[in-house]
Amino acid sequence: MMAPRECSATAGVDAELCARLRQGDTSAAVELVKRDHGIAMFFAQVMRGYDAEDLVSDSWDELFAQIADGSVTSELRVALFNQVMARLNPAEPTAQQISQPPEHTFFGAGDRWEGWWDRAPAPWPDGKRPERKQVLNALSRLSVQQRAALVLRDVAGLQASQVMEVLTPVGEVDILLDSAREAYVVELDREISGS
Repeated sequence: MMAPRECSATAGVDAELCARLRQGDTSAAVELVKRDHGIAMFFAQVMRGYDAEDLVSDSWDELFAQIADGSVTSELRVALFNQVMARLNPAEPTAQQISQPPEHTFFGAGDRWEGWWDRAPAPWPDGKRPERKQVLNALSRLSVQQRAALVLRDVAGLQASQVMEVLTPVGEVDILLDSAREAYVVELDREISGS
């Protein structure tokens, strides 16, 4: 009988969690779920609406099955987002159909500020700070790919290469992120102003 494969692309904390899970350590599962369940639920809710609990639960089941059989090839958070995305059916344009980046851009690969805006967006006016419902409404008006890219990069903190892994096949992640950030600011401004 062959020994199960190791979690090939995991490192650091993920490699340790993966090893503990494969040894049957339930505290590792609790640790992983505590770490990533909230952001997975937020991502699924933004992508699908409030009917996301079953989708995320099924995603966890599949991730744990992949850990058990050694087929996880990504960081565990990325693998979880892959499972959530696999359960969604985005039938919207991908970044390959977006030809020009918007006016504002963020620093690219190799820059020490990679992923950050090249200039900060204007602060919210006094008394106009957005509420959770307004943020979710603004996000819901973005395309599926824009919503996914924005939440994965700016909320979950994934690197652009990890976002690309979750959103494959998507073309230029930088262009998609730029357009998502720009569209989100416009939609949130509309939401706050009530127009």
